[in-house]
Amino acid sequence: MLKEKYRIETAVSALQELTGWEFTVEATEIKRGENHIDGYVVVKNVPFIVETKSKLNHLSISQLEKYKYLLENNEELIFIVDELSDGTKNMLKENHFNYLDIHGNAYIETKDIHLFIERKKIPTKVIQETNKNFTKKGLIVIFHLLNNENLRHFPYRKISEITHTSLDTITQTITKLKQQGFIRQVTDKEMRLANKQVLLEKWIDGYGNILKPSLFLRKFRFQNQELAQNWKSIPLDDNSFWGGEPAADILTDFLVPAIFTLYTKDSQAELMKKYRIFPDENGNIEVYEAFYLTEKQGLSPILVYADLVLSDIARNKEVAQRIKEKYEQEFR
Repeated sequence: MLKEKYRIETAVSALQELTGWEFTVEATEIKRGENHIDGYVVVKNVPFIVETKSKLNHLSISQLEKYKYLLENNEELIFIVDELSDGTKNMLKENHFNYLDIHGNAYIETKDIHLFIERKKIPTKVIQETNKNFTKKGLIVIFHLLNNENLRHFPYRKISEITHTSLDTITQTITKLKQQGFIRQVTDKEMRLANKQVLLEKWIDGYGNILKPSLFLRKFRFQNQELAQNWKSIPLDDNSFWGGEPAADILTDFLVPAIFTLYTKDSQAELMKKYRIFPDENGNIEVYEAFYLTEKQGLSPILVYADLVLSDIARNKEVAQRIKEKYEQEFR
């Protein structure tokens, strides 16, 4: 069994790597009247009291309500657990209990935070080794390098502006890519990507395990069936773009979307007002925070290809191959 302090620090570290968010952690026991809580975490200026468990089961869920009575001064409650079964996760969500496990799986729903991350269980050692090379911000930089070959001609400061990442992130990411043989310095001012196919595969793996889960906002549904059938007529503005299956249909005209992936910079209220879509945990519109916006309106063949491959659906993988062949130049 993990000790309380180690459990909190391990779980928060995993979530920090996935989201890039800053956390303040007080992983020490705090007394509240006659009761004790295991720690205190501040996420995006929202204070959480922490109760840690090695595991939770369906029978103990009913006993968790008592912890809500310990909250003070707009605090929220979060349970940090070693591992959770799918059934327990669903039960916690249904009862509006925030949770986080040591792999970074999380459900946090407050007035200001809406986060749901569902990952495969990955040994901590593997997570740490992967994240040495592919942090969330680093993956964003790598995507831009894969997606825009002209970026290699730009100075680091310009790349920083385009990718909305720090100059330090640019320096560290490019240095690591050089060390791994994915970037070659042709001249003092020009870089060249090498082994692009291998880098793309590694990026897709990191995108699926680290970046994309951290971007998930929530599921929505179309207002009505007519709107769903005529989704191409929805006038997305510069803050939103389709990904996954709908983007693949736009690029190939060869796929009727079943699951709609939407990347956006808009709030939930703005999405509802603009596009007549509504929150629904059973909806077929999966909304993610947009990690880049360009004049292409997000229809990057590389990103669409990645979304399709990660869906692990046979028909989507077939269309992914069509995209790779149709936009061959982008994948070279």
